[in-house]
Amino acid sequence: MREQRAADPSNSSPQAKTVDKIKTVVLPTLRALGLELFDVQFSGAMKGGHLRVMIDKADGVTVEDCAKVSRYLRRTLDIDEDMPEDYTLEVSSPGIDRPLRTESDFRRFIGKTIKIDTGIKIDQQNSFRGRLIDFKEQQAFLILDGGVEKAIPFDQIEKARLTIDPAFGRNKGGLKK
Repeated sequence: MREQRAADPSNSSPQAKTVDKIKTVVLPTLRALGLELFDVQFSGAMKGGHLRVMIDKADGVTVEDCAKVSRYLRRTLDIDEDMPEDYTLEVSSPGIDRPLRTESDFRRFIGKTIKIDTGIKIDQQNSFRGRLIDFKEQQAFLILDGGVEKAIPFDQIEKARLTIDPAFGRNKGGLKK
């Protein structure tokens, strides 16, 4: 995926500093629980804002995982004087339509249906939906509708995310009736 420039730390907003602080606080605990930090977002004012922490793990995040992290964060952040006041805390998973950001994300979700948007047109299009069949040599390989295989260079991917498989729930490979 295209490289994003790091923000200049001297121009960091209070929200960006809060996000950095939360990452520092939560990472060791998540590792101890066998979880990964997927994203941290803080929006709104420093008083009355919304803090969203997204966690992940290989076999999926449970409600109990979210509850554990929420309890820990609430206790830890409430005693930290540098943290926002009166904020809403949300701990969740990336969801069933989770973004794919890294090469390891692509490798992890081989076999799943994904949607990729590219920065430049590849064969007259820049949006692709299909089953991810491989990721190697800096390329995502998809089987598109009609059985056409498409290789998409990783550095041309602007956005990628899991999508719901349209066959889900049907007798052909989906849920049994």
